[in-house]
This record gives sequence, structure tokens and C-alpha cells, in this order.
Amino acid sequence: MKKECGLFFIFGFDKNETDNIDKSELTALKNYVDDYLFPNLAKLLINKELIEVSL
Repeated sequence: MKKECGLFFIFGFDKNETDNIDKSELTALKNYVDDYLFPNLAKLLINKELIEVSL
């Protein structure tokens, strides 16, 4: 999800295991990002619950 502070990969799956996510799953992921990920971003990075990957 792209937000002012960067780009985040928040959900991955093998293409041979599932099709693309549907609208309800996309809505749920967007809600998760807005309600949990961004409000807690600094804490998640400090605690290494979320890691930054540079290319």
C-alpha cells in the first residue's frame, strides 16, 4: 500500500495457491493499514516487527 511515508508489501501469496485477492480482501487490507499499520509504524520498526527492505 502506498502512503505518504513509503510503499509497503503487506500480503503475499503463491500464485499457484490462490487467485488475486477479491474486493472484500482488499478492503480488509486497506482497513488494516489505516487502522493499525500506519498509526503504529514507528513502534513496529523499532521492535523489528516490520522491517525495511532496500533495493
